[in-house]
Amino acid sequence: MSKPLGKIPATTKPKSSERERSVRLRPGRQRAVNTTPRVRSSAAAKNLFRLVRLVSRSPRAPGRVGGQGGSSRLSNYMRRAVVNVRYKTSKSPRSWKAHGAYLERESATRPVETEHGREHDPSKDRLGVAKEESLAAIADRWQRDGDARIWKIIVSPEDSGVDFERTAKTVISAIERETGHPVEWAGIVHRNTDHAHAHLVIRGRSPDGKPLDLPRTVIRQGLREAVRLDLTHQLGPRTIADIERQKTGELTTARVTSLDRSLARRVRDHSSDGAFQRLLRTNNVEEQRRLNYLKTIGLARQETSELWLLRTDFVAQLTQMKDLQDRARTLFRSGVAISDPHAPMEFLSGSRKFIGRVLLNSEDERTGAMQTIFETIDGRIQIIRHDSTLRAAWERGDLRPGNLVSIDFLKSSPERLYAVSLGADQTVLTDKKALDVVLRKIDLRELAKPELEKGWMGQFRKALSERARSRPRDRAL
Repeated sequence: MSKPLGKIPATTKPKSSERERSVRLRPGRQRAVNTTPRVRSSAAAKNLFRLVRLVSRSPRAPGRVGGQGGSSRLSNYMRRAVVNVRYKTSKSPRSWKAHGAYLERESATRPVETEHGREHDPSKDRLGVAKEESLAAIADRWQRDGDARIWKIIVSPEDSGVDFERTAKTVISAIERETGHPVEWAGIVHRNTDHAHAHLVIRGRSPDGKPLDLPRTVIRQGLREAVRLDLTHQLGPRTIADIERQKTGELTTARVTSLDRSLARRVRDHSSDGAFQRLLRTNNVEEQRRLNYLKTIGLARQETSELWLLRTDFVAQLTQMKDLQDRARTLFRSGVAISDPHAPMEFLSGSRKFIGRVLLNSEDERTGAMQTIFETIDGRIQIIRHDSTLRAAWERGDLRPGNLVSIDFLKSSPERLYAVSLGADQTVLTDKKALDVVLRKIDLRELAKPELEKGWMGQFRKALSERARSRPRDRAL
C-alpha cells in the first residue's frame, strides 16, 4: 500500500506591485536614426563660439584702451583693420590747412555706387565737426591758435559695409577715456581706393591748454584693438572660411604678409651670394608655397628641397611693390589718363628740373608726407615728395591734376627751384605762348621716341612739332 503523499507546501502568490514590475517593458537607449555621426568640435570652432559670446556680452563701447585684447586665438576671429596714427607739428606755416584741403579734394564729390548697386550719398562721409565746416578751415584755425601739433589717424578696415561714423566715435571715445579730456575732431571718408578708409584729424590741445599726448601703447595697440572690437560688433566675427581664404590669398600676393615677417625672423646670414644672403630651412607646406611665389618674382632661390636663399632686402622689395601697385591703381582711378601705362616709375625725395603733367596728388600712407605724381615729357612717371618748391606750387593751385608744370631754376636766384603751371593739358595743346616756353627749354630731338607717341603725350609732341615749324613764319610776319 503506497504511502500517502505529504502536504504540498502552498506557493506564495507575488504581490501585485511585484507582478507589475516583473512584466513592465523597459525601452532601450534611444538611438539616432538617419543622422550623421557625431564629431568632436574642433579647437577653431570652439574659439569662434567663445568670441561670439564675448562680443555679444561685451559693452558696445570698448573698455579702457591698452588693456587685455583677448587671447591670440580669439583675436584671429576679430575683424581686421589698419589704424595709422601720426602727428604733424606746426613748423611749416599753413601746412595743416594744406593737409585739410588735400583730404577734401581727394574725397568723393559725387555719389558712388555701393556693393549692393545703390548710390552712396557722399554727405554721409563727413564726420564730426566736418559736417559743419571744411577740414582746411578747421585745421588752419587750430594752427593759427598756436597748437603745437595736430594728430592724424587713418582707419582702414579690411571689410566693406562699415559704419564709419560709429567707428570714428569709438576711436574718439577711446582717446578721451585714456586722456581724461574731451577732444575736438573732424574726419572724412575716402572711397577712391579698393578699401574705403576714414581720415580723422584730432586737435593736439586739451581743454586746459596743454598739448594732447597719446601714450605709445595707445598708438601701437590700444586704438587698433578698439577699432577691431567695434568692427566685430558691427559685422560679426570672421568665420573659419574667411580666415582660410585670407591665408590662401596671402601666399601669392606682392606685399608683406605675416608669413613674410615670420620668415624674416628665422633666416640666418649666408655669404655665398651677394644678393641672396639669407638662408632658410623649412618643410612647412605654407612656407614652401610662399617661397615658391617669392621665387617667381625674384626674391627667393631654392637650393635644395628644404633649403632656400632669400634676398637680404626682400621685405623692403615687397613693400615697394605694394606701393607701386597702390599708386598705379590710384592713377588708374584718378581721371587723368596716363599716356604710357608701362612708363618707368621712380621716387624722388625732392624737386628737380623738368617739365611734366600732374597726374595725382596724394599722401604717403606710412609717413603722411604729401607727394605729387608727374608724367614727364621725356616719358617717365616721377613720384616726388613735397619740398618747399612743390608745397608753394600746391598752395597756389598750380598742381591740379592735368596741369602741365615747369620746374626750373630762378634767374634771380639760380640755386632755387620754382614750379609754375603752364596751363591745363587740353588748353596747352593750342596755347602758342605755353608751347614756346617749352620749346625754349628743351630739344625736340630728345622727344623723338616711339613711347612718346601714345596718349596725351603724343598729342603734345605733335603740337610742339607744329609750333616749331610755324615759329619762323610768325617771326617773319
